[in-house]
Formats: sequence, structure tokens, C-alpha cells
Amino acid sequence: MAQRAIARFGLSLIRRNLKPATSYNVCKKRSLHNTPTTVDNSLTKSYSYSTEGNNPTSGSEESASDEPFGNDEVINDFMKFDEELKEKLKTLDSVSIPRKSDSLADYVNSSKVLQTLVMFGVELYTIEKQFKEALDFLVKLDLNRDVVPKLQFLKKNKLTPQEFGATVTKNPHILDPQNKIEDFEEMIEYLRSKKFTSKQIASLLVRYPKFLTLSVPKIDGILGFYQKLPTNFANTIYFSGNQLRSLIIRCPSLLTADLEAVFLNIKLLEQSFGFSLPQIKNMVTIYPNLLLLEMKELELRCRLFLFEMELTKEELSQAALVFNNRRKRTETRHYYLKSLGRNQYKPDQKGYLSMLDVVVGTDEEFCEKCKVGTIEDYERFLKTI
Repeated sequence: MAQRAIARFGLSLIRRNLKPATSYNVCKKRSLHNTPTTVDNSLTKSYSYSTEGNNPTSGSEESASDEPFGNDEVINDFMKFDEELKEKLKTLDSVSIPRKSDSLADYVNSSKVLQTLVMFGVELYTIEKQFKEALDFLVKLDLNRDVVPKLQFLKKNKLTPQEFGATVTKNPHILDPQNKIEDFEEMIEYLRSKKFTSKQIASLLVRYPKFLTLSVPKIDGILGFYQKLPTNFANTIYFSGNQLRSLIIRCPSLLTADLEAVFLNIKLLEQSFGFSLPQIKNMVTIYPNLLLLEMKELELRCRLFLFEMELTKEELSQAALVFNNRRKRTETRHYYLKSLGRNQYKPDQKGYLSMLDVVVGTDEEFCEKCKVGTIEDYERFLKTI
């Protein structure tokens, strides 16, 4: 509406400025009426337009035509422009492109790029919550220049169209024009040089595409850190190439983890709880996510397993998957078994219960595998805590 009002105002202004004057000769005289007497008389020579043409002819006091030169032509041109402007404004109104918005949903109806991403299964609402900084460049992307080549890159690396959506949702910065395909290809070549297979690379792209927007030197340094994992006493835990690739494929979050926090977890296991380096390596090999736990949480779980449930360090290192469970759930199941006198976790003792049977699985599976009554019995116990 504002644009239409401006256009109408401009038209009225031009029409008012083009209102016919009395004559060119009269206007000339009025403009020179107050000039100094020293001005050359030739400069005050009057002109008028002949009635038979547009050529100026000299004259003394003749009146010009009442119709100013070029008036109809200018008005007709502006009228034509005004109609074209109105049509343009109608088109913009029908598209309804928002001037400013904090939600990608407002742009979907007017953006072929966003419509294409939705078609591939990209979760725009997830991007809005987790990658607010990506909203700015997503609405400015060109489909053929910015999006299609990168989708072709993903397809070239064994991803199916059904997997495009999950990959872009987890890392929309793949589509950022500042991140070039050449850099992506350099990263893929680096992983191949480290003996990652095409299948493993495709798995990383789908499950943890954040690595793709890191630099090759940074990834190289991270892999070097994990291959020679530092410990508290200036020693290292060495992983072979195959072992390292297995860790990264099973826990790709290691690539973007805080390396200082990882080192502090190793220090906690070695110094505070006395695990040997082979035991730590075995625990990390079985459950690499152990390195990503918050140090306080890791400490509480170790205390539960070693002091409350009375496992030895060797037993715990062989059953490291018990760390893959909520501490509160493990604690509750242990107290339930203890109330029944069934908290026996030593393999050489009567009534032995496997730690994996105790910790892993649903409450129904726990009751069935450990043969400790029905789920109703367990739920009644939970109400007493």
C-alpha cells in the first residue's frame, strides 16, 4: 500500500509541475526583470515558439502556445510506468515475502530453496532451534548455484536422497556459500588417505556431518590426539589405525569433543580410581562415549559401581557398557535387588547376576532376566523410595 501511495503522489507531483505557463517569452522576461543593468543586452534577447513548429524564432512580445512543449509525452510515459509499477506491486503482494522474520516457516511459500529442502526431509524447525545463525544465509540461497551442487556432492559420496534431509538438518552449514565444495572434497580425500572406507565415510556424513565443515589440519590433530591418548603421568594409550577408525565410526562426536575434558576423564580414571592403562583402553574400546561423560557424572558412576555395588576395577573394565545407562536407574535396580538379597555380581558366587542383565534393557526385561518377581512388584518398590 505504501508503494502505491508513493506512486500516486509522484504522478500528481509531476502533473502539478507540468501545469501550462503563460508563455516561454513571459517566463524569460520575468526571470530577467531584476538583472543588473550591466548585463549584456544580447543576453536578454527574447524567444518564442512558432505556431507551425517547434523551432524557436526571435520575436519581441509574441505569446507562446498555451500548451507547454512535451507535456503530453511526459505524462503518457509516466502513466505507463505507473501501470507497470502497480503490476509489480501486485506480484509482490501475492508472493508475500516477509521483510523480517525469526522463523523459516514465513519464507517457505516464497522460497524454492526452502521448499526443496522440505521435500528432501530437512527439519526446518530443528534448524531454527539449534542453528539460529544459519537462518540468515538459508533464506538467501540460490537453488542452482548453492544447493544443487552440494546435494550432488552428497550423492557422489554414497548418500541416498532419503538421507539428504538428515544430513542437512544436523549441519545446515554445509549449504553455507562460504563453505566450498573443494574444501569438502579435500576432507573426504584426507579420510580416504587414513584408510576410511567409502561406507564408513557415508556413515559419518549421515550420522555426524558436523565434521565436514571442520578444516583438515584440525581433524588431523584430533585424530592424532585420540591415537596417542595422553594420561596423567606423561604416558599415552596407543590405538592402532583400525582401533581408532572403529572409535570414530561408533562415536563420531569425539571429533568435536572438548579435548581437555577428555583428558580430565582419563586423569580421573587413572589417578582417582586407580585404573591401569590397559583397563582404561579396554573401557574406551568397549564404550568410547565414556570419554564424553561429564567428569562429575563419571565420578558418581564409578563410585556406584566400585563402592556401592562392589565390582572390582577389572570386572568393571570388562563390562564398560554399564556406563551406557542412567545412573539413577542403575542405582534403583541395585537397591531393589539388595532388598531381596539378590545383589550378587561376582561370577564365582551363587546367585550371580550379570551386570548387563541388571543395567541394560527396560524394567520388564530386567525383572524377567534377573527373575526377581513381576514388573508390578518392582513398581511397588519404586513407590517406597
